[in-house]
Amino acid sequence: STDEVTRIIRNPEDVALFTPKTAEERMEHLYDLISVMMVDGRIDEKELFLCKSLAMKLGCSDKTIDSLLRDLIEEAIKGNAAEKAVERLLLKYA
Repeated sequence: STDEVTRIIRNPEDVALFTPKTAEERMEHLYDLISVMMVDGRIDEKELFLCKSLAMKLGCSDKTIDSLLRDLIEEAIKGNAAEKAVERLLLKYA
């Protein structure tokens, strides 16, 4: 809600952060981030860099990170539900 967003903006230190523990949780976070970035219909270079940086911090493999992000972006463009997209990509990348 608007009230929640305003509260977070005014008090960012009150927001609890946690590191995803499983591959599924990490992929869900990346998918959610990509979905937010896609609100304007595209992902620019800065947004892609942010995604890649987060994926590396979450422990994604350097060897597969580019293809994983490309696949996540394709899933988001298709409008696939996060659960289904993550389930499908876990089979490929886990």
